Amino acid sequence: NTKRTYLKQIRYFFEWLEDEDIGKGELSVNPITRDFCKKILPPSHQERTGQSERNFYYESRWYDEMYNVLIKKVRDLWMDFVRNGHSRSHRNQPLGVGSDIVYFVSLLQLDSGFRVGEVLQSYRSREYYLSSNDRGNNSSYTYWEKKEGEWCLFMYWKGKESVIPITTKIRCFDIKPEFDGVEVEDYGTPNPRFWDVSLVDVCRLMFRESPFLFSSPMRNKNKLGHYSKTQYSTNLKNMVSCKGEGSLGWEGYGIFTSHDFRDYFITHKLYSGMSVEEVSRITRNSIQTIQKYYLRMDVKGQIKIQKKLDETRKVINEHEMKKRRETYGTR
Repeated sequence: NTKRTYLKQIRYFFEWLEDEDIGKGELSVNPITRDFCKKILPPSHQERTGQSERNFYYESRWYDEMYNVLIKKVRDLWMDFVRNGHSRSHRNQPLGVGSDIVYFVSLLQLDSGFRVGEVLQSYRSREYYLSSNDRGNNSSYTYWEKKEGEWCLFMYWKGKESVIPITTKIRCFDIKPEFDGVEVEDYGTPNPRFWDVSLVDVCRLMFRESPFLFSSPMRNKNKLGHYSKTQYSTNLKNMVSCKGEGSLGWEGYGIFTSHDFRDYFITHKLYSGMSVEEVSRITRNSIQTIQKYYLRMDVKGQIKIQKKLDETRKVINEHEMKKRRETYGTR
């Protein structure tokens, strides 16, 4: 849709160049026609079939299940890291998290409704961002910085500035995580059995140091780069959204791409009672977009409204109707 919008604006500009009365009259024929636009950007499956892109698979209980599964996946990986440090399942794999990055990024998406690019391309700190080529131009960027004791993702994305704090903690049992500069919470008991660490601190420790929080596992070829979005999409499909051994099988919940986690977050928060304004503020979607794609297409939300309407509708028996006609007359 973004590409099509840009192309449409270019076509309008060429029409202005072609027009002799209002425009410039510099061109004899507009080279960008509607047919040409359709050729290089053909209609999507949804546009051809008339089907909405809205996720009708949504169920609140599935959001809860996915969130808890991801928390436990990250917790188990974190506990293994605390005990054993960086490891790998097979000798031909790079040392570190590898494809399990899917659990971390998907958890952040379900937690706060991020777009995958906002997380995957986030700088590890403001200092790394300031020393990057992104500084001073109009390109999108995100970076992590601690404010008021919580890690926050500062972002300029799709022309909108925002800051999103992350308060989620990952629990470790039986062994206390001890790392420099990392705040560890216990609950003041004489012999605590578990400790909580910020999800962002967990990511900073488990992914190797680089300008980006989610560093590339390719230490030689892409030492300073972030994890490849193409590779991430492949891992997501294999590990989360396809049938077969080793996959979570969440295609049955409507998870086909990383953006579906963002859709789940928005729908879940609206259904949980959060206002449209609050959801708009945290997700950077306009109120109009939320009303168009989420409120009106939320089947459960619409049923809930209809049940309220049911309270205003009454079925009156014929005897009662006759009495009312006698009392008030008919028109």
